[in-house]
Amino acid sequence: SYDETGIGSWYGPNFHQKLTANGEIFDQNALSAAHRTLPMPSIVRVTNLQNGRALVVRINDRGPFAHGRIIDLSRRAAQLLGFKRQGIAKMRVELLPEETRIEIAKIKGEYKSNEPNLNNSAPVPNAAPIKTVSIKSLALVPGTTSQKPKNPVVITNVQKKPLSGVELTRRSKTTSVQQFPVKDSFVFVQAAAFSSQKSAANLKNKISDIGEAGVYKVLVNGKTFYRVRIGPFTDTTSADKALTKLIKKGFPGARIVVSNKK
Repeated sequence: SYDETGIGSWYGPNFHQKLTANGEIFDQNALSAAHRTLPMPSIVRVTNLQNGRALVVRINDRGPFAHGRIIDLSRRAAQLLGFKRQGIAKMRVELLPEETRIEIAKIKGEYKSNEPNLNNSAPVPNAAPIKTVSIKSLALVPGTTSQKPKNPVVITNVQKKPLSGVELTRRSKTTSVQQFPVKDSFVFVQAAAFSSQKSAANLKNKISDIGEAGVYKVLVNGKTFYRVRIGPFTDTTSADKALTKLIKKGFPGARIVVSNKK
């Protein structure tokens, strides 16, 4: 399973209505994203760790191509996640395996809904008597403004044929933002991770000239690893500079990560 934290960004105007990496038409007003390695399509939950907003989007493009970024979201996704103006934000990206499986089945025309079949032979009830109804608009209360009703979201559960890229893009405009509690989070640059504590300590000494380095012990799937990180940083710009220095020093796999622990 894929679950990663880091810095997310967004893209839009310069790519709007152009082809994505999987052949769809990029719509900056739809909920989609670009990722370097996840399969296309994939369904992921993206959480803005700075405000707690979370959104489910489709991966249908490749990117981001800037070092230190883990996902590039569409303009609309950035708006809903509340970071369009800032341009970047601390993010968590989680792959949703079951939703991804269903999405792939939809493309192949193999999706079967678990919803009960409502087409039956039950008798049709008699129509209600028709009456003439007059409709009048009530006067606005002073100091208020009227709002147009939002279009309802129509959910279709039965997929009978393969969906085209255009249709998939259209359906990805459905919005559903979740709100989670906001916790403290800290930005680090991770140089590498080792199973040997000695190797981690040696690397820590080698990169200490770039910034305050530390070794962090972690248990992953029953195995102990030692992560070598620089930080925490108070801003992303400083983290980007440290990342660039690490890459130039011979650590191309270095990356920016976000942790809830210092």
